[in-house]
Amino acid sequence: MDEANGEIKVKKSTSLLTITMRKSFNFLGFAGVIFIFYGMISRITGSSWPVLEKWVPPVSAFLTIVATLITAIAIYFYDPHPYPPEKFSKAISAPLVIIACIVALVYLIGTGDIQPVIVNGFALLGISGGLFRILKRTVE
Repeated sequence: MDEANGEIKVKKSTSLLTITMRKSFNFLGFAGVIFIFYGMISRITGSSWPVLEKWVPPVSAFLTIVATLITAIAIYFYDPHPYPPEKFSKAISAPLVIIACIVALVYLIGTGDIQPVIVNGFALLGISGGLFRILKRTVE
């Protein structure tokens, strides 16, 4: 940490493994958003799509478990200095996720029910966001 200006130096990596992992974390977060939207649309419209209903619940559960597994494995890549959040995260994605979480909580409290695929979507968002903090930033 640079004591003079209070900033943490960000290490950048060009490692193929690091870049691949960051892309995977982006995929997990994006999948979470898709599951949330699908769950909301099917709840709001009162209809579901049989083809999607066959695959969405098990795929969302599978990805949530895989993301949790990756998080547990990440303990073996411990760095005592977590990486600071990216500007995009602070300015855009975190505020959107916070708002979405509050809306989901209000809905859950109001109705007493929320679809498991939506919960899995939020879990994927949270897990993928946390995973980004353990990896070096990439230079692509």
